[in-house]
Amino acid sequence: MEENSKPSLGFIKFVLIVIAVGVVYLCFTQFQGTQSFDSTPKILIIDVLRDTVSEDSLSDSTQVSNALEDGGMIQIKIDNDWLGNVFGSAYSYYGASDSDGYHYTLGAVMNYVASRGWTFVQAPSSGLSTTYYFEK
Repeated sequence: MEENSKPSLGFIKFVLIVIAVGVVYLCFTQFQGTQSFDSTPKILIIDVLRDTVSEDSLSDSTQVSNALEDGGMIQIKIDNDWLGNVFGSAYSYYGASDSDGYHYTLGAVMNYVASRGWTFVQAPSSGLSTTYYFEK
């Protein structure tokens, strides 16, 4: 009696599974190679305007909220009432208050922004600018 030289059905299934896994692997690696990731950091610029500036020059609460999320530029003034309206009262919890409950407002704003995931990059160093830079 001669032995059957045909491959068994189990062996054929195994080879087909190996080929299918190989094709899926190649497709997956090709797909991953075509994806591009944006590694550019988001930038947030905070410009502290003088007290004499008009309210029209300042950022409103919508712009502040969008900039804290996506980056951009906001123009603020150091006034607790105004900041409470655009940032919400929560920003004041990020300042170290003294025995009378007062805190340095600019420090509270910077800490509040950092608590939203922004990394402080640069502060004005010459005294001629009032612009602070953050990145995410």
